[in-house]
Amino acid sequence: MMDGHKNMKDNTHEDQKGFDNLQEQLYLSAVKMFKLQSIAREIVNQVILDIALKQDMKPVADIQTVLEQAAEPYFNELWMFCYRYAVMLVKRDDAAQDIAAEAIASLYKCKCEVEFIKGWLKRTVFNQAQNFLKREHRDSELEALKAAENLVNDVPLDENELDKKLSPKDIRKYLSKADYGTYQKIRSYPNLKSYAEAEGINHQSARQHKQRVMHNLKRNYLVAHGWMGTPIILSYRQLANIHRFLKTLVDSAKTGSLSKLSKYCSKALIPKFEETMYNLKEVSDWGITSAGGMHYELLILDASGFPKPLMYILNISINKGNAIRITAIRQARMMSIIPAEQAPPIPVEKGVCPLSLEEIKQLLHI
Repeated sequence: MMDGHKNMKDNTHEDQKGFDNLQEQLYLSAVKMFKLQSIAREIVNQVILDIALKQDMKPVADIQTVLEQAAEPYFNELWMFCYRYAVMLVKRDDAAQDIAAEAIASLYKCKCEVEFIKGWLKRTVFNQAQNFLKREHRDSELEALKAAENLVNDVPLDENELDKKLSPKDIRKYLSKADYGTYQKIRSYPNLKSYAEAEGINHQSARQHKQRVMHNLKRNYLVAHGWMGTPIILSYRQLANIHRFLKTLVDSAKTGSLSKLSKYCSKALIPKFEETMYNLKEVSDWGITSAGGMHYELLILDASGFPKPLMYILNISINKGNAIRITAIRQARMMSIIPAEQAPPIPVEKGVCPLSLEEIKQLLHI
Protein backbone atom coordinates (compact mmCIF):
# COMPACT_ATOMS: atom_id res chain seq x y z
CA MET A 1 0.00 0.00 0.00
CA MET A 2 2.90 2.31 0.80
CA ASP A 3 4.39 1.50 -2.63
CA GLY A 4 1.07 2.31 -4.29
CA HIS A 5 0.92 5.69 -2.50
CA LYS A 6 4.51 6.41 -3.54
CA ASN A 7 3.75 5.53 -7.17
CA MET A 8 0.75 7.84 -7.10
CA LYS A 9 2.89 10.73 -5.83
CA ASP A 10 5.56 9.98 -8.43
CA ASN A 11 2.95 9.97 -11.21
CA THR A 12 1.47 13.26 -9.99
CA HIS A 13 4.94 14.81 -9.90
CA GLU A 14 5.69 13.56 -13.41
CA ASP A 15 2.35 14.90 -14.70
CA GLN A 16 3.07 18.33 -13.21
CA LYS A 17 6.58 18.31 -14.65
CA GLY A 18 5.23 17.36 -18.07
CA PHE A 19 2.56 20.05 -17.78
CA ASP A 20 5.17 22.72 -16.92
CA ASN A 21 7.43 21.64 -19.80
CA LEU A 22 4.54 21.72 -22.24
CA GLN A 23 3.49 25.17 -21.06
CA GLU A 24 7.03 26.49 -21.46
CA GLN A 25 7.36 25.04 -24.98
CA LEU A 26 4.05 26.54 -26.02
CA TYR A 27 4.91 29.92 -24.58
CA LEU A 28 8.33 30.13 -26.27
CA SER A 29 6.79 29.19 -29.61
CA ALA A 30 3.88 31.60 -29.12
CA VAL A 31 6.22 34.53 -28.42
CA LYS A 32 8.06 33.81 -31.69
CA MET A 33 4.77 33.62 -33.60
CA PHE A 34 2.89 36.56 -32.08
CA LYS A 35 5.72 38.82 -30.80
CA LEU A 36 3.69 40.35 -27.93
CA GLN A 37 4.05 38.47 -24.65
CA SER A 38 0.54 39.38 -23.51
CA ILE A 39 -1.01 37.82 -26.64
CA ALA A 40 1.24 34.77 -26.33
CA ARG A 41 0.16 34.30 -22.69
CA GLU A 42 -3.56 34.50 -23.48
CA ILE A 43 -3.37 32.05 -26.39
CA VAL A 44 -1.20 29.60 -24.44
CA ASN A 45 -3.57 29.81 -21.49
CA GLN A 46 -6.44 28.84 -23.79
CA VAL A 47 -4.48 25.90 -25.20
CA ILE A 48 -3.49 24.71 -21.71
CA LEU A 49 -7.10 24.99 -20.56
CA ASP A 50 -8.29 22.88 -23.48
CA ILE A 51 -5.62 20.26 -22.74
CA ALA A 52 -6.46 20.22 -19.03
CA LEU A 53 -10.16 19.76 -19.77
CA LYS A 54 -9.33 16.79 -22.03
CA GLN A 55 -6.91 15.50 -19.34
CA ASP A 56 -4.40 14.76 -22.08
CA MET A 57 -0.83 15.52 -21.03
CA LYS A 58 0.78 13.82 -24.05
CA PRO A 59 3.46 15.81 -25.90
CA VAL A 60 2.00 18.06 -28.61
CA ALA A 61 3.18 16.82 -32.00
CA ASP A 62 2.76 20.08 -33.91
CA ILE A 63 2.94 23.07 -31.56
CA GLN A 64 2.62 25.62 -34.37
CA THR A 65 -0.63 24.10 -35.64
CA VAL A 66 -2.10 23.96 -32.13
CA LEU A 67 -1.26 27.63 -31.54
CA GLU A 68 -2.64 28.68 -34.91
CA GLN A 69 -5.90 26.86 -34.20
CA ALA A 70 -6.23 28.62 -30.83
CA ALA A 71 -5.24 32.00 -32.31
CA GLU A 72 -8.00 32.08 -34.92
CA PRO A 73 -10.99 32.38 -32.51
CA TYR A 74 -8.92 34.64 -30.22
CA PHE A 75 -8.22 37.20 -32.96
CA ASN A 76 -11.76 36.87 -34.31
CA GLU A 77 -13.03 37.94 -30.89
CA LEU A 78 -10.62 40.91 -30.82
CA TRP A 79 -11.71 41.92 -34.33
CA MET A 80 -15.37 41.80 -33.33
CA PHE A 81 -14.60 43.90 -30.22
CA CYS A 82 -12.96 46.56 -32.44
CA TYR A 83 -15.70 46.38 -35.07
CA ARG A 84 -18.54 46.93 -32.59
CA TYR A 85 -16.82 49.95 -31.06
CA ALA A 86 -16.02 51.38 -34.50
CA VAL A 87 -19.64 50.99 -35.67
CA MET A 88 -20.79 52.90 -32.60
CA LEU A 89 -18.37 55.73 -33.44
CA VAL A 90 -18.59 56.11 -37.22
CA LYS A 91 -22.09 54.67 -37.88
CA ARG A 92 -20.89 52.98 -41.09
CA ASP A 93 -20.45 49.24 -41.45
CA ASP A 94 -17.83 49.33 -44.23
CA ALA A 95 -15.69 51.94 -42.48
CA ALA A 96 -16.01 50.06 -39.16
CA GLN A 97 -14.71 46.87 -40.78
CA ASP A 98 -11.70 48.72 -42.19
CA ILE A 99 -10.98 50.42 -38.87
CA ALA A 100 -11.19 47.09 -36.99
CA ALA A 101 -8.79 45.46 -39.47
CA GLU A 102 -6.36 48.40 -39.18
CA ALA A 103 -6.46 48.21 -35.37
CA ILE A 104 -5.64 44.47 -35.36
CA ALA A 105 -2.86 45.08 -37.91
CA SER A 106 -1.46 47.85 -35.69
CA LEU A 107 -1.43 45.43 -32.77
CA TYR A 108 0.59 42.94 -34.85
CA LYS A 109 3.09 45.67 -35.76
CA CYS A 110 3.40 47.13 -32.24
CA LYS A 111 7.03 47.02 -31.10
CA CYS A 112 6.40 47.79 -27.42
CA GLU A 113 4.67 45.43 -24.99
CA VAL A 114 0.90 45.93 -24.61
CA GLU A 115 -0.29 44.91 -21.16
CA PHE A 116 -4.05 45.47 -21.54
CA ILE A 117 -4.88 44.49 -25.10
CA LYS A 118 -8.54 45.54 -25.28
CA GLY A 119 -7.80 48.91 -23.71
CA TRP A 120 -5.02 49.49 -26.28
CA LEU A 121 -7.28 48.42 -29.15
CA LYS A 122 -10.10 50.67 -27.97
CA ARG A 123 -7.82 53.70 -27.98
CA THR A 124 -6.48 52.75 -31.42
CA VAL A 125 -9.99 52.35 -32.85
CA PHE A 126 -11.00 55.71 -31.41
CA ASN A 127 -8.02 57.48 -33.00
CA GLN A 128 -8.67 55.84 -36.38
CA ALA A 129 -12.38 56.68 -36.21
CA GLN A 130 -11.50 60.29 -35.43
CA ASN A 131 -9.19 60.42 -38.47
CA PHE A 132 -11.91 58.88 -40.64
CA LEU A 133 -14.48 61.47 -39.58
CA LYS A 134 -12.01 64.29 -40.21
CA ARG A 135 -11.42 62.99 -43.71
CA GLU A 136 -15.13 62.78 -44.31
CA HIS A 137 -15.64 66.36 -43.04
CA ARG A 138 -18.47 65.18 -40.87
CA ASP A 139 -18.23 67.93 -38.29
CA SER A 140 -21.38 67.07 -36.37
CA GLU A 141 -20.32 63.44 -35.95
CA LEU A 142 -16.85 64.55 -34.92
CA GLU A 143 -18.29 66.73 -32.17
CA ALA A 144 -20.41 63.84 -30.96
CA LEU A 145 -17.33 61.63 -30.96
CA LYS A 146 -15.41 64.12 -28.84
CA ALA A 147 -18.30 64.32 -26.39
CA ALA A 148 -18.37 60.51 -26.14
CA GLU A 149 -14.61 60.44 -25.51
CA ASN A 150 -14.98 62.94 -22.65
CA LEU A 151 -17.32 60.48 -20.99
CA VAL A 152 -14.77 57.64 -21.10
CA ASN A 153 -13.02 59.20 -18.10
CA ASP A 154 -14.57 58.04 -14.85
CA VAL A 155 -15.24 61.60 -13.71
CA PRO A 156 -18.92 62.27 -14.44
CA LEU A 157 -19.79 65.75 -15.65
CA ASP A 158 -20.87 68.36 -13.13
CA GLU A 159 -24.64 68.15 -13.33
CA ASN A 160 -24.97 71.87 -12.60
CA GLU A 161 -22.83 72.66 -15.66
CA LEU A 162 -24.14 69.99 -18.02
CA ASP A 163 -27.16 71.97 -19.23
CA LYS A 164 -24.82 74.79 -20.32
CA LYS A 165 -22.96 72.37 -22.59
CA LEU A 166 -26.07 70.89 -24.20
CA SER A 167 -28.31 72.44 -26.82
CA PRO A 168 -31.95 73.21 -25.87
CA LYS A 169 -32.99 70.39 -28.21
CA ASP A 170 -30.76 67.90 -26.35
CA ILE A 171 -31.96 69.05 -22.94
CA ARG A 172 -35.54 68.44 -24.02
CA LYS A 173 -34.54 65.02 -25.38
CA TYR A 174 -32.87 63.91 -22.13
CA LEU A 175 -35.60 65.10 -19.75
CA SER A 176 -39.08 63.74 -19.18
CA LYS A 177 -42.00 66.05 -19.97
CA ALA A 178 -42.52 66.82 -16.26
CA ASP A 179 -38.82 67.43 -15.57
CA TYR A 180 -38.47 69.61 -18.67
CA GLY A 181 -41.42 71.72 -17.50
CA THR A 182 -39.78 72.18 -14.07
CA TYR A 183 -36.43 72.97 -15.76
CA GLN A 184 -38.03 75.73 -17.87
CA LYS A 185 -39.74 77.23 -14.85
CA ILE A 186 -36.53 77.30 -12.78
CA ARG A 187 -34.57 78.87 -15.67
CA SER A 188 -37.22 81.56 -16.14
CA TYR A 189 -36.40 83.08 -12.73
CA PRO A 190 -33.18 84.90 -11.77
CA ASN A 191 -32.58 82.61 -8.76
CA LEU A 192 -34.07 79.80 -6.69
CA LYS A 193 -35.51 82.22 -4.15
CA SER A 194 -37.66 83.85 -6.84
CA TYR A 195 -38.73 80.43 -8.12
CA ALA A 196 -39.68 79.30 -4.59
CA GLU A 197 -41.76 82.44 -4.00
CA ALA A 198 -43.56 82.09 -7.34
CA GLU A 199 -44.35 78.42 -6.69
CA GLY A 200 -45.35 79.02 -3.08
CA ILE A 201 -42.78 76.58 -1.69
CA ASN A 202 -39.86 76.93 0.71
CA HIS A 203 -36.25 77.24 -0.40
CA GLN A 204 -35.42 73.65 0.56
CA SER A 205 -38.18 72.30 -1.68
CA ALA A 206 -36.99 74.53 -4.53
CA ARG A 207 -33.48 73.13 -4.14
CA GLN A 208 -34.86 69.58 -4.27
CA HIS A 209 -36.73 70.40 -7.47
CA LYS A 210 -33.52 71.63 -9.09
CA GLN A 211 -31.48 68.69 -7.78
CA ARG A 212 -34.03 66.20 -9.15
CA VAL A 213 -34.13 67.78 -12.61
CA MET A 214 -30.35 68.21 -12.94
CA HIS A 215 -29.67 64.72 -11.59
CA ASN A 216 -32.11 63.17 -14.08
CA LEU A 217 -30.60 65.21 -16.94
CA LYS A 218 -27.14 63.92 -16.10
CA ARG A 219 -28.44 60.38 -15.58
CA ASN A 220 -30.26 60.21 -18.91
CA TYR A 221 -27.31 61.77 -20.74
CA LEU A 222 -24.80 59.28 -19.33
CA VAL A 223 -27.05 56.25 -19.84
CA ALA A 224 -27.56 57.32 -23.47
CA HIS A 225 -23.78 57.34 -23.86
CA GLY A 226 -23.32 53.83 -22.52
CA TRP A 227 -22.63 54.28 -18.79
CA MET A 228 -23.37 51.04 -16.93
CA GLY A 229 -21.76 50.78 -13.50
CA THR A 230 -22.27 53.80 -11.25
CA PRO A 231 -25.12 55.02 -8.99
CA ILE A 232 -25.64 57.93 -11.42
CA ILE A 233 -27.43 55.49 -13.78
CA LEU A 234 -30.33 55.59 -11.29
CA SER A 235 -32.98 58.29 -11.47
CA TYR A 236 -33.39 60.71 -8.57
CA ARG A 237 -36.25 58.69 -7.05
CA GLN A 238 -34.58 55.33 -7.72
CA LEU A 239 -31.47 56.55 -5.91
CA ALA A 240 -33.55 57.76 -2.96
CA ASN A 241 -35.26 54.35 -2.77
CA ILE A 242 -31.92 52.51 -2.89
CA HIS A 243 -30.64 54.58 0.06
CA ARG A 244 -33.84 53.78 1.97
CA PHE A 245 -33.52 50.10 1.04
CA LEU A 246 -29.90 49.88 2.26
CA LYS A 247 -30.81 51.49 5.59
CA THR A 248 -33.71 49.05 6.01
CA LEU A 249 -31.39 46.09 5.34
CA VAL A 250 -28.93 47.19 8.05
CA ASP A 251 -31.66 47.93 10.59
CA SER A 252 -33.41 44.60 9.94
CA ALA A 253 -30.15 42.60 10.13
CA LYS A 254 -29.27 44.23 13.45
CA THR A 255 -32.71 43.48 14.95
CA GLY A 256 -32.94 39.98 13.47
CA SER A 257 -36.07 40.85 11.48
CA LEU A 258 -34.93 40.13 7.92
CA SER A 259 -37.73 37.56 7.62
CA LYS A 260 -40.25 40.43 7.69
CA LEU A 261 -38.91 42.01 4.49
CA SER A 262 -41.29 40.17 2.15
CA LYS A 263 -41.87 43.59 0.59
CA TYR A 264 -38.47 43.21 -1.07
CA CYS A 265 -38.33 39.50 -1.92
CA SER A 266 -40.51 36.44 -2.36
CA LYS A 267 -41.35 34.08 0.50
CA ALA A 268 -39.31 31.37 -1.21
CA LEU A 269 -36.21 33.58 -1.13
CA ILE A 270 -36.59 34.71 2.51
CA PRO A 271 -34.62 31.78 4.06
CA LYS A 272 -31.68 32.37 1.68
CA PHE A 273 -31.98 36.11 2.32
CA GLU A 274 -31.74 35.62 6.11
CA GLU A 275 -28.93 33.07 5.85
CA THR A 276 -26.82 35.39 3.68
CA MET A 277 -27.48 38.83 5.19
CA TYR A 278 -27.84 38.11 8.93
CA ASN A 279 -24.30 39.31 9.68
CA LEU A 280 -24.64 42.72 7.96
CA LYS A 281 -23.57 45.50 10.35
CA GLU A 282 -23.18 48.55 8.09
CA VAL A 283 -23.01 49.64 4.45
CA SER A 284 -19.44 50.92 4.18
CA ASP A 285 -19.71 51.29 0.42
CA TRP A 286 -21.96 50.14 -2.39
CA GLY A 287 -22.12 50.07 -6.16
CA ILE A 288 -24.60 49.17 -8.85
CA THR A 289 -24.39 47.93 -12.45
CA SER A 290 -27.14 47.80 -15.05
CA ALA A 291 -28.08 44.29 -16.16
CA GLY A 292 -30.46 45.57 -18.85
CA GLY A 293 -33.94 47.05 -18.64
CA MET A 294 -35.18 47.28 -15.07
CA HIS A 295 -32.60 44.78 -13.76
CA TYR A 296 -29.46 45.64 -11.77
CA GLU A 297 -26.63 44.03 -9.80
CA LEU A 298 -26.19 45.71 -6.41
CA LEU A 299 -22.92 45.26 -4.49
CA ILE A 300 -22.78 45.97 -0.76
CA LEU A 301 -19.54 46.18 1.24
CA ASP A 302 -19.52 45.87 5.02
CA ALA A 303 -16.01 46.74 6.23
CA SER A 304 -16.95 46.89 9.93
CA GLY A 305 -15.25 43.54 10.53
CA PHE A 306 -11.95 44.52 8.87
CA PRO A 307 -9.59 42.79 8.13
CA LYS A 308 -12.40 40.39 7.19
CA PRO A 309 -14.88 42.57 5.30
CA LEU A 310 -18.09 41.13 3.91
CA MET A 311 -19.46 41.72 0.43
CA TYR A 312 -22.93 40.85 -0.77
CA ILE A 313 -24.18 40.68 -4.35
CA LEU A 314 -27.90 41.22 -4.88
CA ASN A 315 -29.71 40.91 -8.20
CA ILE A 316 -32.59 43.36 -8.05
CA SER A 317 -35.28 44.84 -10.25
CA ILE A 318 -36.71 48.36 -10.01
CA ASN A 319 -40.14 48.76 -11.60
CA LYS A 320 -41.73 51.90 -13.04
CA GLY A 321 -43.03 52.80 -9.60
CA ASN A 322 -39.40 52.62 -8.31
CA ALA A 323 -40.24 49.61 -6.11
CA ILE A 324 -37.22 47.36 -5.43
CA ARG A 325 -37.43 43.58 -5.63
CA ILE A 326 -34.61 41.12 -4.84
CA THR A 327 -34.44 38.23 -7.34
CA ALA A 328 -31.20 36.55 -6.20
CA ILE A 329 -28.58 36.99 -3.49
CA ARG A 330 -25.16 35.63 -2.64
CA GLN A 331 -22.09 36.50 -0.60
CA ALA A 332 -18.89 37.26 -2.52
CA ARG A 333 -15.58 35.62 -1.68
CA MET A 334 -12.61 37.84 -0.83
CA MET A 335 -9.45 36.98 -2.78
CA SER A 336 -6.94 39.30 -1.13
CA ILE A 337 -6.41 42.47 0.91
CA ILE A 338 -4.05 45.06 -0.57
CA PRO A 339 -2.98 48.22 1.29
CA ALA A 340 -4.28 51.30 -0.53
CA GLU A 341 -0.80 52.75 -0.95
CA GLN A 342 0.33 49.58 -2.74
CA ALA A 343 -2.67 49.16 -5.05
CA PRO A 344 -2.14 50.34 -8.63
CA PRO A 345 -4.91 52.36 -10.29
CA ILE A 346 -7.58 50.14 -11.85
CA PRO A 347 -8.86 51.37 -15.22
CA VAL A 348 -12.54 52.27 -15.34
CA GLU A 349 -14.55 53.10 -18.46
CA LYS A 350 -18.07 54.48 -18.13
CA GLY A 351 -18.33 53.17 -14.58
CA VAL A 352 -17.17 49.64 -15.43
CA CYS A 353 -13.72 48.07 -15.26
CA PRO A 354 -12.91 46.78 -18.80
CA LEU A 355 -10.48 44.14 -17.51
CA SER A 356 -11.27 40.47 -17.09
CA LEU A 357 -10.93 38.86 -13.67
CA GLU A 358 -7.61 37.31 -14.71
CA GLU A 359 -6.31 40.71 -15.89
CA ILE A 360 -7.32 42.32 -12.58
CA LYS A 361 -5.57 39.56 -10.62
CA GLN A 362 -2.47 40.04 -12.77
CA LEU A 363 -2.56 43.80 -12.27
CA LEU A 364 -2.89 43.42 -8.49
CA HIS A 365 -0.38 40.54 -8.33
CA ILE A 366 -2.90 38.24 -6.67
